[in-house]
Amino acid sequence: MNSLIEKEKKIIEEFSILETLEEKYIYLIEIGKNLPLINNKYLIDKYLIENCQSKIWMRLNLKKKKLIIKAYTEALIPKGILFLIIRIYSNSYINDIINYNNNFFKKIGFKNFLSPLRSNGVLNIINKIKLFILNNY
Repeated sequence: MNSLIEKEKKIIEEFSILETLEEKYIYLIEIGKNLPLINNKYLIDKYLIENCQSKIWMRLNLKKKKLIIKAYTEALIPKGILFLIIRIYSNSYINDIINYNNNFFKKIGFKNFLSPLRSNGVLNIINKIKLFILNNY
């Protein structure tokens, strides 16, 4: 089975326990505190994600056919979103990522309450990941 689907199922289970939108936001902020640190030398325009509501830097790397993601933002909600994206995609095999249908935000109920600008930012991040893989694999 695709490892991304297994990761997605765990995240869906975590969020299914939360009943209200407020609980989901609080949980998102809490898990965002676990975002792996990125070296300050990558906080430059080259790694900045365009068209996001918040400033987000993301460094992508391939190691043994697996994608490694490091990212940073100061904004609380995007930090949680980045943490979820990294949980799904980072340390996953490239073939699994290529074949993965990224609907996990919809499945955990985020698609309904993310602003259009923030939803667009999530799509930009995922598109950057897929474009990186296509260009480097």
